[in-house]
Amino acid sequence: EVRHKERLGDTIGPALRAEYEVMDRRVLSKVRDLFGGRLKYALTGAAPVKQEMLEFFDACGVLILEGYGSTETSAVVSANAPDDFKFGTVGKPMPGTDVKIADESEILVRGPHVFQGYHGLEEETKVVLDEDGWFHTGDLGEIDDEGFLKISGRAKEIIVTSSGKNITPTNIEDKIAESSAVSQAIVVGDDRPYLVALISADGKGDDDGDGPDEAAIQKAIDNANKDLANIEQVKKFKVLPRGLSQEEGELTPTLKIKREKVYENFKDEIEELYGDGDRDDD
Repeated sequence: EVRHKERLGDTIGPALRAEYEVMDRRVLSKVRDLFGGRLKYALTGAAPVKQEMLEFFDACGVLILEGYGSTETSAVVSANAPDDFKFGTVGKPMPGTDVKIADESEILVRGPHVFQGYHGLEEETKVVLDEDGWFHTGDLGEIDDEGFLKISGRAKEIIVTSSGKNITPTNIEDKIAESSAVSQAIVVGDDRPYLVALISADGKGDDDGDGPDEAAIQKAIDNANKDLANIEQVKKFKVLPRGLSQEEGELTPTLKIKREKVYENFKDEIEELYGDGDRDDD
């Protein structure tokens, strides 16, 4: 609140100022000291940062600015700026960059920095780069009234249930993975009447001596389900017998989940989750 008032030029009352100074001595300054004590700004991309985390670091005096882009766009499409930012977004498009939201909320980008195609891969290029020069990012998002871009998920990761409902699994997975009992969560439900989850729990599975903390995992799923519509809720879960790995083709070199490969490698576990008869909770 203090940082927000400072930016607006508002008066900070003596009680609030005193409370902030006490907190700064006890906690916030110690966080700044971890970065050498002089860091004011940091840039981040590739994966979203929780808004509470951004607000916490801002209170500490370190403003973290999120940006967005890809290799095909010469790294940057949009970015928050120190004097023009909004938490929960990836900022406004860079100068010379055209961004629009197409059908199904996919983000399209065009500009002089957008690549001309994948070398030697003409067909693959046609899939993502149209005749008008728009790069189809495969990311879902929206542009708010102030021009800030917000990412909501990946088009390629959309789950379409048997009733035709479109669900973005990454948001649900992130909620479940907030628990320390969960290393990774992979939601399943394509062409199924309800969602289930495959859980990686620090590489532990049913064969380990201690075993995973299934009660904590269930609590994590229950907490995630609280804010979700019924069709988006995870009804069952299965702890995987091992952690996901690059060797098995389930993770990219940057440790992103290759969803289809996970589905393929753990098809037996998935079938077991649906094995007692699909129930339509829609």
